[in-house]
Amino acid sequence: MYIGQESVCELPTYDISCPSTKLERFSLVFDKEILSIIMSASTASCQLDPIPTWLVKQCTKELAPIFAKMINSSLTSGVIPENWKLTLVIPLLKKHGLEVIFNSFRPVSNLPFISKTAEKVVIPQVLDHCEANAPLPSNQSSYRQHHSTKTVLF
Repeated sequence: MYIGQESVCELPTYDISCPSTKLERFSLVFDKEILSIIMSASTASCQLDPIPTWLVKQCTKELAPIFAKMINSSLTSGVIPENWKLTLVIPLLKKHGLEVIFNSFRPVSNLPFISKTAEKVVIPQVLDHCEANAPLPSNQSSYRQHHSTKTVLF
């Protein structure tokens, strides 16, 4: 749209209510839950990881208590370590055969394994809180099972 040009479509409005209660604290995670998260994780590694994911998975029983302690420390202190916030952004071609120009690429972010593990601990807690106190709009698809950009269209 150009400056001075009238808008030809209106954006939908949504009634988004604030939660009736605040999420005051996160529940701590146990070794068993970390074990399950690690074992169900992809074996893909990020160059920012100090050890490859396949090796983490082989040492899960030994590493799960350490991961749990690290994540619980972050949850209780409210501080996310700086190295958990780093990401490696890689441009990938959207489709094979497209012209190799800027608009043909999409950014893909690779997070360290510990960041993804912590995310898998936090997201269900946030979604449960939202569901109980302020349900998400039906077209909210991020981080929700069985939701995608395709399901928003239906």
